[in-house]
Amino acid sequence: RSFSHAQNSASVVRSALGGVHSVEHAFLADCRAIRTLHECGTVLVPTLAVTAVTLERTDLSEIYRLRMLEIQRMHWESCEEAIREGVTVVAGTDCGVPGILPSMLWREICLLNDRGLTPMNAIKAATIRAAELLGLDHQTGSIEPGKQADLILVQGDPVKDLFCLSKMELVMKAGMVKKDNRGIQAI
Repeated sequence: RSFSHAQNSASVVRSALGGVHSVEHAFLADCRAIRTLHECGTVLVPTLAVTAVTLERTDLSEIYRLRMLEIQRMHWESCEEAIREGVTVVAGTDCGVPGILPSMLWREICLLNDRGLTPMNAIKAATIRAAELLGLDHQTGSIEPGKQADLILVQGDPVKDLFCLSKMELVMKAGMVKKDNRGIQAI
């Protein structure tokens, strides 16, 4: 599998034409670049949480904050265009950027929904679509016989309220309970 860290239109187009499986970010990609992703069957991992979380920081200079607001506008527009164009979108957080933690995948799912994916397609962007992109869909990404039991339990229906994904009651990895907030002893 090949992945490209590409932000502007030229790098997105070159990546797609070069045959990468996915482009991460595409912050500044225009409609032509997004159309190229679609034509080449290249997946987009927009990492929307990066600009959202960055703008929540209190230590930004005013100039940097204004620039980040402009980047966020273009970033979100490129994601919206990708969704309209029918590009496969996968959830990813770009963990490691200041303020971005592994536990923030729920936020990326919510942001994908805000940009135009249905709640179920936003969830699929983090599950089966992510597994397909990584070539792991034969073992994870969906609940099927023969696959790992990687599951979370939340209170509520995430299709009706994606925010409930932020409050995991139980986490199961390969059939083993790893986190249990329900007062049950984890195995």
